[in-house]
Amino acid sequence: MQATFLWLLSSAATAGQLTTNQYGAELHWEDDYVPFQLNPGGKHGLDHDEIESVVIEAAEQWRGIDGSWLELSYEGRTEAETYTSGDGVHAVFFVDEWTDNPDLLALTYTYSYEDGAISHFDIAINTDGHKWTTKGSEDSNDLLNALVHEFGHAVGLDHSSDTEASMFSQTSVGEVTKRDLAEDDVLTYASLYDGYFPYPEASMGCSTSGSSNGNGSSVSGPTGAGGGAYSPFDSSAGCSLVGGSGQMVALFAGLLVAFRRRTEDS
Repeated sequence: MQATFLWLLSSAATAGQLTTNQYGAELHWEDDYVPFQLNPGGKHGLDHDEIESVVIEAAEQWRGIDGSWLELSYEGRTEAETYTSGDGVHAVFFVDEWTDNPDLLALTYTYSYEDGAISHFDIAINTDGHKWTTKGSEDSNDLLNALVHEFGHAVGLDHSSDTEASMFSQTSVGEVTKRDLAEDDVLTYASLYDGYFPYPEASMGCSTSGSSNGNGSSVSGPTGAGGGAYSPFDSSAGCSLVGGSGQMVALFAGLLVAFRRRTEDS
């Protein structure tokens, strides 16, 4: 379902935030064409074709925003199985032997230049002790629900305090309500890409600045990688997964940002 909104809003503000790097620059794509690939392998028990359909649909939520010029384009399958900016492949892949915080469900790794221009992203999905579904099963983590959120990080969005937003920092096992973008997601996206506003009345109040390292990221230098592991109950650090009874059972997402210096052709 494309995120096309045609009505007017009475609210003039968004709850969403944009990710900023250590230089205070908002992360964003300058290229209008952003290809990505999928490695569906892993010990998840899911059908590879169904995974592929889910990944395409998740990206389409952002690509399909009415008036958007940013094209997230699926380029088929890959053997890539780790995050790295050196392989030139923006990959979505599963990890069976997870070495990060075991409570994390997924991590989005995004690399940018000092001015915030994104150069690379990878999305890792944790299958080590976490059960996934492509069919909305109530006892499993919904893959589409999670990937819509992760692709939001990949295009530069941070978390939102709007509980209806796909970029809200919490989810629960079996949740499917974040499969479709909410108004807040679209408005936050619009504030980043060419100032396109699908809601004329709301355009004046859209938030265009994120918190300083609001995703918990840090860096070790201009070409170093920093980590952003999301921790529960810490609004500056990320999205937690809560069970039906309200207990925290796992973490939902993470963001790792690395920074590069641009090199000019002589």
